[in-house]
Amino acid sequence: MKKYIILAVGTIFLLLTLSAQDSTYFSKHLNYNRFSQRGRALALDEQGNLYLSFQNTCNTLDGAYPTCGGLLKMDADANIEWVDTSRINRTSSGHYAFFWEDSLLYMGNVIRNEARDSQILLSAITSDNELIWETVLDTGIEDEGYENFIPYEDGFIAQIGMNFWSCVNCDTTRLVFFDHNRNIVRDWKYADYNVNPDIAGKSLKSLGDGTFIGTDFGCTVLALCGGVTRFDSLGNVLWQEWLDQTAWNSRISVPDLAMLPDKDFVVSWISSYTGEPSFTTGVPVLYRMNKEGEFVWTRYFDHDLDQELFVDEIRTAANGDIIGFGRRYTNRHNDASSPDWVDCGYICRVSPDGEILWERTVCDFTGWFDLDNFKYPYMTFRDMVELPNGDLFFTGEIWVENPENPDQYTTAIWLVKTDNTGCMEPDCGSFEILTSSEELLPAEDKSRLLVFPNPASDLLQLHLPGAFDGRQYHWQLTDAFGRILLEEDFLSGTLERKSVASLATGIYFWQLYGDGVLVDTGKVVKN
Repeated sequence: MKKYIILAVGTIFLLLTLSAQDSTYFSKHLNYNRFSQRGRALALDEQGNLYLSFQNTCNTLDGAYPTCGGLLKMDADANIEWVDTSRINRTSSGHYAFFWEDSLLYMGNVIRNEARDSQILLSAITSDNELIWETVLDTGIEDEGYENFIPYEDGFIAQIGMNFWSCVNCDTTRLVFFDHNRNIVRDWKYADYNVNPDIAGKSLKSLGDGTFIGTDFGCTVLALCGGVTRFDSLGNVLWQEWLDQTAWNSRISVPDLAMLPDKDFVVSWISSYTGEPSFTTGVPVLYRMNKEGEFVWTRYFDHDLDQELFVDEIRTAANGDIIGFGRRYTNRHNDASSPDWVDCGYICRVSPDGEILWERTVCDFTGWFDLDNFKYPYMTFRDMVELPNGDLFFTGEIWVENPENPDQYTTAIWLVKTDNTGCMEPDCGSFEILTSSEELLPAEDKSRLLVFPNPASDLLQLHLPGAFDGRQYHWQLTDAFGRILLEEDFLSGTLERKSVASLATGIYFWQLYGDGVLVDTGKVVKN
């Protein structure tokens, strides 16, 4: 494997010409020729299959709701078995609402129906994308934000954050408790947004004794933010601890949580490197805390004026170590062979005692573009899973050339696999700079017909993604006795609207036929 040595900022950069076909480890990307594509979340099933939740921008719904979600299944070498791009009017599932449990993949999404209106959709599918369970949570408040959907005790918890931009007196957080059969057993809220505690963050963890830990958003100096709260099984606050607000980025950050084997946990945050208030972006910091709310140790990452480091996410490895990841924004000092500034993927491993065992910065120069003669690649990691053999599998986003317009860039879904030391080859350095990334080809599309809103009161909208090759389909809506009440012929890739205003309140069933063959079914609730 050919290597080049470049000296920059006192660091030896290893420039590797890496081909994904030549190694067990790789950097690959998926490009559906849409904007704002990114890998959001990964889940691993008992057979070692990986499921990826991804995001993209689309204009399917008249350009009104451009953020769409997708889902795919692949093996540990990124060989894709199937992909589902039919999640048109719903956001993609993030890490804290995407998990494998009891042979089902559980997901949480936000459904966008009308301007400034949203609902929460929880669902479960099989490994073959068969829908097993689906429920909609709606409080009637505009712009509900989805935060967490996690296993809890013998059931699940769903956490919903309310949007303070559109509703001054909205609930700050709603927690919905489900039993093992996915029945709601408790629905708990804080009644006023402007009170603490606030757990409307991206992390919610069960401590295994009925209590759970939550974090809240960092925000402006007008509010006490960046906190960690422990709740009992009824939602009562046992304790709260607030993280320091010394760095400018502390005000807009969200703490992440990773559990340790002894029920202690690690919190990721951003602080000034001096510990005093500062207008700088600050440096990442990890705190180990116990379930009594005491700080066990603090680990600051190195401060460097020529870089900004973001350890946005942390996960627990099988041996109890903490894997941190995000991005590193660093200055290359006008090196002729690469950009001045690069945003690259960052990975680190930290022991339970707070020792940084290794750090890796992964730059894939597939992701650079030229904007007014200024080259600037961007890439970041957003989620990871540890494979059964200890290898690490990451997803995120990488900027690549737009194949439809070479003068533009687009983000592609980034997939990276390393060994348990964060390397793609033995004894790699702290920087791995790749010169090529394999582009993956689309796989079998298992997209389903999208029928929304559900429940509906007036208009029902039908959409089949373009992956159905423009074929003509026949759709019909029936009552419980099989009587056809509505029907429509339409082409895939189009959006059709049917009025249900005249139908009585109740549950109705739909069927989708292609070439006379039943290809999909579902139900819709009429309010």
